[in-house]
Amino acid sequence: MIAPPKKNSAILSLKGSSELFVIGWKATNSAACKQIGQIRKIYFKFVLLKLAKQLQARIMRLLCDISHGGYLAL
Repeated sequence: MIAPPKKNSAILSLKGSSELFVIGWKATNSAACKQIGQIRKIYFKFVLLKLAKQLQARIMRLLCDISHGGYLAL
């Protein structure tokens, strides 16, 4: 039988397509919580970088369309 999670255990949930990584835990000084905090920071940096690259590609395509007399499509 699997025991239910304790109040201050880490709660991890991953939402697929939106790439939103949510970590909630009761603040403690345990090493595990600190490690999870580091993982969360790295993951958010990765997601933000990925979103920035997608946005940059979209803007470049948009500018290219405009400069070639194309139509504006967002």
